[in-house]
Amino acid sequence: LAMIAGISINPDICFFELNLEKRPQSNGLHRPNADWMVQSYVYQARPFFDAGLDGTGVVAAVSDTGLDVNNCYFWDKSNEVGKSHRKIISYNVFNGDDSDYQGGHGSHVCGLLAGKKASDGVTVDDDGQGDGIAPGAKIAFVDTTVGKDGYNYPSDTELLNAGREGVDDADKAR
Repeated sequence: LAMIAGISINPDICFFELNLEKRPQSNGLHRPNADWMVQSYVYQARPFFDAGLDGTGVVAAVSDTGLDVNNCYFWDKSNEVGKSHRKIISYNVFNGDDSDYQGGHGSHVCGLLAGKKASDGVTVDDDGQGDGIAPGAKIAFVDTTVGKDGYNYPSDTELLNAGREGVDDADKAR
């Protein structure tokens, strides 16, 4: 973990992963396995979570086909999407249609990344079943879908600026 922490503070490093030999999984690569597979590739071993690293305080920007804000991994019965929402600080519709069909790709990607189940929209379930890789993180989302048949991609600058209206200057990604 010390080596990973040292590498992660280097501003020139955007991404790294361990190159592990792939082992066949009896139940496939499904969301319930994502956290331990990314962290260690040892069944149920979660060294990042054990060290207290779960994404808390991080806002991840995602652009995809849409995000089902009523999905149990994002639903917040008490707050609208925004700074007080438990998972989604912004939902920017970039000429899209602000929807994601049931079981849609954008919802799946956001769930893998930062999903945290709250079956009633208030109380976070403590079983961890199906939680994302960084369940403490929040999401700034950009919907690029126009219906089920097309996409409208923003420019790099538009994409980088989208979603920032829900974040204080001190909290913005640098």
